[in-house]
Amino acid sequence: MPKRFAPGSDAKERAAGSRPENAGATCCSSASADVPPAAPSALSERRQAAAARAVGAGLGYSILLIVVALVGLVASVELVLSEIRYYAEPNAHLICDINPLVGCSSSLVSEQAHLLFGIPNSVVGTAFYGGLLGLGLALLCGGRLPRLVWWGLSLAALVSAVFVVFFAHASITQFQALCPWCSLIWLVSVPFVVHTWARAAERGFLPLSEGAAHFLVANRWLLTAALYGLLLAAVGVGLADRIALVL
Repeated sequence: MPKRFAPGSDAKERAAGSRPENAGATCCSSASADVPPAAPSALSERRQAAAARAVGAGLGYSILLIVVALVGLVASVELVLSEIRYYAEPNAHLICDINPLVGCSSSLVSEQAHLLFGIPNSVVGTAFYGGLLGLGLALLCGGRLPRLVWWGLSLAALVSAVFVVFFAHASITQFQALCPWCSLIWLVSVPFVVHTWARAAERGFLPLSEGAAHFLVANRWLLTAALYGLLLAAVGVGLADRIALVL
């Protein structure tokens, strides 16, 4: 027998057939709204890690670095000019020769002043402090230095500390005089060493415990003053005879 349809049954069937599809679409759209965002890719994680390793510095350290670089640069250039004049006129009076205690002619052309393959330390210092000035300006402008650069700064601070001890010992025991330009470099090297290590330790770039890093950061100015005192005491005891001549 031919199939009978109730009035409106065709419309009901069409509506019933369309409901599952619409319901499924609604369900899918609701589920997609609840899906959490995809995890970052490995490349994205590496980039984020690299960005985390590149950090800047505060205003105080940036200004300190610039001051250290400017003073060291001026002192190094003056030493270069003094050596050039000494070779041009060996008997000329150098501006850095002031009295029996303060003078540079005795150390200017010594082996200690040409440690790196015979290159004058003043030339090496000019290049070093020029680069340091660039880093200080970059930090002042909000730049971020990668981990490798912070390691390089920490190593440079260590070399600076060794140089200060070496040349202070040579000035006291061999030259029996204080080179004024060298003394300026000593003065700015002390805060450069202490504050660079403090900032590197604060950011986890030095193999120090959290307590040691906190102590170094919190007492960086006290440590700077203590090292100045040690340096002054060494000069006062080692060059007491020369000091007596000028007093």
